[in-house]
Amino acid sequence: MPFHEEFGSSQKYFSDSLSETSKTFHHSLKNDFKRFFGSNRKGCDVILRHKNKDFPVHKSLLCCKSPVFIAMFENDMKEREREMKFGIVEMDDTDSLALSHFVEYLYVGSGKNSTLDLDSAMSLYAIAHRCSILDLINYSRQFLVLNMDCRDIDEILRFANLYEDRSLNIMIDYFFYQTED
Repeated sequence: MPFHEEFGSSQKYFSDSLSETSKTFHHSLKNDFKRFFGSNRKGCDVILRHKNKDFPVHKSLLCCKSPVFIAMFENDMKEREREMKFGIVEMDDTDSLALSHFVEYLYVGSGKNSTLDLDSAMSLYAIAHRCSILDLINYSRQFLVLNMDCRDIDEILRFANLYEDRSLNIMIDYFFYQTED
């Protein structure tokens, strides 16, 4: 007996279970990365350094998330020679807390919002902008808007203008007019 006669429409059967399987796999993979992030991360081949604090990471993960790192590692550039010495990328234009959040985001796809404040979120946004990581820019942008109050609007507007972030400006305007009522 042919398969389709015995089981009917296999497309519906597989499409329903495929969706659930995909969700389960994604959840499992995310949990694996969380566990891996919490461990000693063996096999790291790059160090992101802020002053005297080192953050070991995997080059492949950096390349997976950031076109800037792809260019840095794959292209033979003078900038690469300057910035990369023995697998070390100097990140002195940020703070170590933001860099810690950045590394956590690379591995787990989210951060610990309880330890993130507006200043750290702006620093995290700056790193994401520098590395062209759009989902992290969006995450930081949303955090800024959802956690600001009326006293923060001017500072965050200046920040949005610095990065020419029209979306952040629109979100702030919306927030301002919603809280003004």
